[in-house]
Amino acid sequence: MRYPILGVFCLLTGFGAEAGILFGDKNSSIIVEEGSTFVIASDLTVTGTIVNEGTLTVDSGASFDYSCGTFIDHGGHIRTFNHNTTIYKDINLSPVSLMTIAALGDGGGTITLTGSGQKITFSDGGGVQLVIGDNTAVVLSNLELAGFQPGAISLGDGASLTISSGVLSLNQDVWSFSYPITFVGSLENPSYVRGNSKLIDFYDEGAFVIANESVLQIEDITFWRINGEPVQMDDDGAVCFNNCLFKLDGDMTISQGHLLIGDTATFTGVGSLIYSSPSSIRLSANSSMVFNQVAFIYGSGDDDANELIGDGIGEASQIILDDAQFYVQVPSLSLIGVTLISKGSSKLYGTGSGASEINFGDGYTYGRNSKLLIEDGILEMYDIVCNVQDASGV
Repeated sequence: MRYPILGVFCLLTGFGAEAGILFGDKNSSIIVEEGSTFVIASDLTVTGTIVNEGTLTVDSGASFDYSCGTFIDHGGHIRTFNHNTTIYKDINLSPVSLMTIAALGDGGGTITLTGSGQKITFSDGGGVQLVIGDNTAVVLSNLELAGFQPGAISLGDGASLTISSGVLSLNQDVWSFSYPITFVGSLENPSYVRGNSKLIDFYDEGAFVIANESVLQIEDITFWRINGEPVQMDDDGAVCFNNCLFKLDGDMTISQGHLLIGDTATFTGVGSLIYSSPSSIRLSANSSMVFNQVAFIYGSGDDDANELIGDGIGEASQIILDDAQFYVQVPSLSLIGVTLISKGSSKLYGTGSGASEINFGDGYTYGRNSKLLIEDGILEMYDIVCNVQDASGV
């Protein structure tokens, strides 16, 4: 039940020295409307929810116990969340306006905060602003965690953070990212990471983990100092890169799941992209994967899925080798609706244990042509056989 405090002034009091009030079950709530005043003059124990949008005060000698419930103060401190809660307004956090989420009991549990697009925003300047208790799994559903800063989140032992059909967004460069964040979302309602042209440093081995059968869209971001697997998923997960730059400091690995290119994904630095997932790579119409002075090692574990597929009709997507190396670690690789472009001094390598085949121009079945284009410079090929359907393939 909802109990709105609509008047200008409300006094909550008991009778006698031992008086007190126990309010509601976990599904009950008191709403203090904007412009109203709620005074607690006697002991109050809350097992439901109090949302203060006006003025709430506790008289001297009275107590206000919300340890088994929820107290949300939009004008000041964000108190403890102990059970599933719906968020109705944006929440701004700071080191003095904390949100603490902790499951009750030694065994912990899962607490879900649900919204409809509201933002939980970290303030600039650092400091812990979101505390997740021991053994507490927090799920932010249909909410945006904005201004992400790794140091603003304190994770207790056994704690975790999941974003479900929501958004993680940046408004500044992010350093010292050292823990996993899990993303849940469907093809129709995915989760998003929106970089807003900022970078996130993966040197401390933080990771975006995509849950089973989930889709994560990553947009307008630079992945900095990558050496490992910054995006982790199982065979049924999918990630789509849109206008992303990957600065390699070693090998970046994608070992499972579906890789989708929605716009441009550029790989540069020192190292290689190692793609060993059993699923094909799909590129949207007019999208491109660019390899600048790094290596692309394709070694899918499934002989039936060795395809680079462009989804555009009539307009081929592109894989661009710019002073880069492309290692085809499978016996046969088909390019469907994809143009492979070589610039500068680039190289194609086969398996080394026999020539690998790259099939161009076999997209007619799909209505999508593919080509090999040497735009400038020299393309060297070792242990490679290029199969071209007709002269338009080269």
